[in-house]
Amino acid sequence: MRLRGLAKRIVYGAGHRTEYSFPYFGSRVFFPRNSLIFRLACDQGVYEPDVVRFVNQFVTPGSVYLDVGANIGLMAIATLASRSDCTVVSVEPSPIALTYLQRTRAANANQERWTIVPKALAAHPGEAVFFEGAAAEGAMGGLRDTGRGGDKEGISVAVTTVDKLWDELGRPTISVIKMDIEGGECNALAGADACLTAQRPALVVEWSRLNLPSYGVAEDAILQIASRYRYGVFSVPGFAEVRSAVELSLRMIETETFVLVAKPDHVLPKHKNAEVAS
Repeated sequence: MRLRGLAKRIVYGAGHRTEYSFPYFGSRVFFPRNSLIFRLACDQGVYEPDVVRFVNQFVTPGSVYLDVGANIGLMAIATLASRSDCTVVSVEPSPIALTYLQRTRAANANQERWTIVPKALAAHPGEAVFFEGAAAEGAMGGLRDTGRGGDKEGISVAVTTVDKLWDELGRPTISVIKMDIEGGECNALAGADACLTAQRPALVVEWSRLNLPSYGVAEDAILQIASRYRYGVFSVPGFAEVRSAVELSLRMIETETFVLVAKPDHVLPKHKNAEVAS
């Protein structure tokens, strides 16, 4: 752990308080006591920095960045601060996480470019049971109980699809979709056919052996999705291309994060020197 990160944990996360928050990209982020996401942000300096760099590289001027599984808002804040020419739509169904996410947005200087959708994403709209754990382990909740993050309670939440949400937003240009929804990524992408076909956004997905079995999703489903929509698959960090089920299996030993980039028109956008700074 970095010394600076340890100091942040002590200064902003210690003790018994009525409210916890810490500075991040010039804003304040509110979080529950003993938050896993807060601890990771302290340890890493910038939460998931490779993903932040990728998103900031591929978000195009005037477009929407769809942040699915927003939790307390760290991924949204980083892009809002770094890209003044985009809009962020954060999708988060967890009632606990939403409490902190909405408070964070209210305190953010870029709130006019930041929309929060209090729903889950899946293949079809409606309602579903969301498995919610303790506030500190809020990043582990989802539409299936994966067994990660301790005991969970099933609660009813509203569900939409990427395509329905895209329609409701007025079919804007969507340049990046990030999905970190504990194994539900494949299911959510099944409801994104129109958007993926028309917009061809860059995708960031969590793809974990610890989560996929709860949804009955095979490891190589990500390759099938990539083939269907003419995407290349790359592992993070390093951005090594994954071209076969064997390569995917090996990459999944060392990472849970993969990006999909449209082919053959996967030329990088104009932001060629995107930087990340906390």
